[in-house]
Amino acid sequence: MRLKLKMVILTSVIAISYVVIAFVGLHSLKIASESDNFARIEQLFKSAYSTITQLENLVEKGELEEAKAKSIATLILQQNKYHDSEYVYVTDEQLNFVAAPHDPQLHGTSFNDFKDSNGKSIGKIVSDVTQRTPGKMVTYNWTSERDGEVVGLTSVAQKTEKWGWYIGTGISFKETNQRYWDTAQWLLVLALIIITCISIAIFQFGRKLTAELGAEVSEVVDIVSKI
Repeated sequence: MRLKLKMVILTSVIAISYVVIAFVGLHSLKIASESDNFARIEQLFKSAYSTITQLENLVEKGELEEAKAKSIATLILQQNKYHDSEYVYVTDEQLNFVAAPHDPQLHGTSFNDFKDSNGKSIGKIVSDVTQRTPGKMVTYNWTSERDGEVVGLTSVAQKTEKWGWYIGTGISFKETNQRYWDTAQWLLVLALIIITCISIAIFQFGRKLTAELGAEVSEVVDIVSKI
């Protein structure tokens, strides 16, 4: 096998190996990113849920009037912003919005008026999934049409035991994918740069080695011819 062909094969093996490693790393990154996103919204969700349950307990103990407790909860939750486009929403037992931090115009309106891409009421979806497992946080998927595009969303929701308020939040698949690719594209560029550098180095080495071997062969031939 000629040396040049061997170098091509070696470079190809290294490039393929690096690409495989890069894609395995990207896949692991995607899984980790999705887990991190869900853990983040879950933690913020639990914080909002805890605020309400603590006030519910104060009312139950007679330490605070219910109307006052609900007013305090409303004031706190309406300021519960954690991202430019994300927040924990809260509705009362009738699914009327109590808190929607980035969309105050929704306060007092009904969650039942929100429809998914199939025309189903989001409020009813939340009501149904929380009733299946009372007192527990539930995860559900739904689709929404945004800017002419149907996007998938993962959401979490829970109904409080005493007031019957609904708490929920979520994140779109499109957003998680965008965050992932914002990081992944730089890793892919870096992988291509490294593969290119390795390929150039191998071919430069091969060219130099070939030149040196050629010079040595010529010298040996010259010596033999003089014998």
